[in-house]
Amino acid sequence: MTTAAPRTYWLEHAWLGTLPQAPGSARAGGTPIEPGVALDVRDGRITAVRT
Repeated sequence: MTTAAPRTYWLEHAWLGTLPQAPGSARAGGTPIEPGVALDVRDGRITAVRT
């Protein structure tokens, strides 16, 4: 079985968790991710969060 190479995703706007219900609505839950944050991902799992 081959392990996928790690990938880095630089985020401009994202939420971890529940998304807002409609555009302009109050946040329904989840954790905001600030602009410029990078997520390192391997095998579909977040392995690091970098700024």
